[in-house]
Amino acid sequence: MNIHEYQAKEILRKYRVAVPRGKVAYTVEEAVKNAEELGGKVFVVKAQIHAGGRGKAGGVKLAKSVDEVRNFAKQMLGMTLVTHQTGPEGKEVRRLLIEEGIDIARELYLGIVLDRAVSRLVFMASTEGGVEIEKVAAEKPEAIIKEYVDPKIGLQAFQARKIAFGLVEMRDLHEEDPLEVEASKHNLNYIKLDGNVGCMVNGAGLAMATMDIIKLAGGMPANFLDVGGGANVETVRNGFNIILRDPNVKAILVNIFGGIVRCDRVAKGIIEAAKSIEINVPLVIRLAGTNAEEAAELLQNSGMNFEVAQTLEEAAQTVSRVLVQGITGKEGSFHTRQMIEYGTNVVAGVTPGKAGQKFMDSVPVFNTVEEAVKETGANVSALFVPPVFAPDAIYEAASAGIDTVVCISEGIPALDMLKVYDYLQTTGTRLMVSSAVAAR
Repeated sequence: MNIHEYQAKEILRKYRVAVPRGKVAYTVEEAVKNAEELGGKVFVVKAQIHAGGRGKAGGVKLAKSVDEVRNFAKQMLGMTLVTHQTGPEGKEVRRLLIEEGIDIARELYLGIVLDRAVSRLVFMASTEGGVEIEKVAAEKPEAIIKEYVDPKIGLQAFQARKIAFGLVEMRDLHEEDPLEVEASKHNLNYIKLDGNVGCMVNGAGLAMATMDIIKLAGGMPANFLDVGGGANVETVRNGFNIILRDPNVKAILVNIFGGIVRCDRVAKGIIEAAKSIEINVPLVIRLAGTNAEEAAELLQNSGMNFEVAQTLEEAAQTVSRVLVQGITGKEGSFHTRQMIEYGTNVVAGVTPGKAGQKFMDSVPVFNTVEEAVKETGANVSALFVPPVFAPDAIYEAASAGIDTVVCISEGIPALDMLKVYDYLQTTGTRLMVSSAVAAR
């Protein structure tokens, strides 16, 4: 029995296999509604017929807006799609899969087909994903791994391992990120991301939580790095070396839970590793678990430039150092107080002509963003200035090396914001915008 792609993905999802979010649509209106419910800026519109080769035949389209989803849906529904598997008569498209757009890190082929010659199912895998497997079989048969399934016992774990190891042997290091390749040589689980805060954590679950709370604090994680259960001197040194080779990293957060490995041993490893390499960005360390107090004492008495945090939230707030542009104005004063009460690490304020003041007796005020960054190491800017001055404030923050700018776009002319976006493409600064501020 043949089933559609969306039906196959529903079955996979039922058994907790990760698949992109998507919904089936039978009309243009349903396609638009599905895209709006999925949210985001990129969608994939896929014709649903019982045949392969849909992409080459025009049955798979990348839409960069809901309007494009509507246009593609109008084109596809009712069309006759002719592929190498439909025959010259083709098949009519009666339904579409509207799916979220995702970044493709790597494409692999996995499939199960019946080999009639031996009357058995064969599990096939290949690194040549994203292309017709028939073409691979004809031109590069060595790129396909096959495991035959005995119907009496089914697919066994050892066969799955053979497939996995076979795919690893086909690995092309030239196609991968150099830092990820280097990390794998040291048995480190490292994935490079686009942020500015380097992370070193033990345990995948803790790593995900750490990245989430960095985002909540206004930062962006630069990597996923799980050092596992062996956070010794060599492991930590290799981790630091890899993180610091990313030029986007402006701070490092080490978050280790001491269970089997004691926190004091981890602390000694961090101290010894830090002595042997140059760490030229702020380093915040949070250790919890067995012997955490002893570890904190070792770090604080090491004579090295560590910042020790007691909680994960405190660690994330310390890494994200916020300055407020327009801090002495009505909106700036109000929201700065709110941020400080919430626990945000506000380290500076900027109001031209107000340098030397102290907001709430603790936050220094500077004339320029450049001065504030130089004195406090601020890496996030929150803007509370009149709309007419907002573009200039964003330009100033970007030119001073601020990593992330948070801005309320209400009242700013659209043309000015387009110019801002265009300018920021040439910098390393991210812009986070909100259309309105909460009423009070």
